[in-house]
Amino acid sequence: MKRFQVLKGFICGFLAALVLLISIPALAATIDVIFNPLNIVINGVKATNKGENYTLANGNEVPFSIVYKGTTYLPLRKLSELMGKELTLDSVTDTVYLNDPVVTYDPKEEFPEKEEKGVSEQQYVTRAELARFLVQSLDLKDDGTVPEFSDVPTTHEYYKDIKIVFQQGIILYSSPRIFEPNELISKLHYASYLCRALNIDPNIEPETAIKINDIYNLPSWAQRNIQNIVNLGIMELDPNGNFKPNEYMSSPLTPNPNLKNYIQK
Repeated sequence: MKRFQVLKGFICGFLAALVLLISIPALAATIDVIFNPLNIVINGVKATNKGENYTLANGNEVPFSIVYKGTTYLPLRKLSELMGKELTLDSVTDTVYLNDPVVTYDPKEEFPEKEEKGVSEQQYVTRAELARFLVQSLDLKDDGTVPEFSDVPTTHEYYKDIKIVFQQGIILYSSPRIFEPNELISKLHYASYLCRALNIDPNIEPETAIKINDIYNLPSWAQRNIQNIVNLGIMELDPNGNFKPNEYMSSPLTPNPNLKNYIQK
């Protein structure tokens, strides 16, 4: 998918930025760089003013932007914050992961009596079940690559489906090599994964045709995903115009071949 190629290019550039930041003290005598030469706006959000530094969590200040040989570099940590992504570094494989944040939801808040009595009166969709739903609904195919999962053996009931949605970049690791197949899916997660599966560009602001009352405290990427899915009529609001993004999705999910009609070309 085109957007994943673009993101890959971004990540490569920002990883190069990290290497550059680390190497500057040793190379200061041999390279010519310009610090903080630009005002930077990302997705309509003012990230920094020209001349401003970026303050790290430990209080140290570093350049927010560096121009080297005509290319501008930004700190990957700050970029992930502005994009509403979670950044994880796997020091074993020297890999940086940028993923959507995990939204947690405690069913005890909604069904306290049921939980205390140990009665399971409602079933929820897991990441593994959603993987199968998307594979069957969209007729997704195995591309032959073999992802590395530390918690999904090849004998797992949903292994093939999990592998395919991972190959397609739809549902990724929750942390390095961890898929968490039994993790429950919130309505926010469901909307976000559907947008990925349907190739809906998360950077394009949707036409706000339907007013949604309870999403404005969410990150901008989450608001866009939810708005797109509601606008398409794939998910609906409650009678009060609320989406309830932190609620779990109820199971079972029945394969829906009509979803293919919404795929963005």
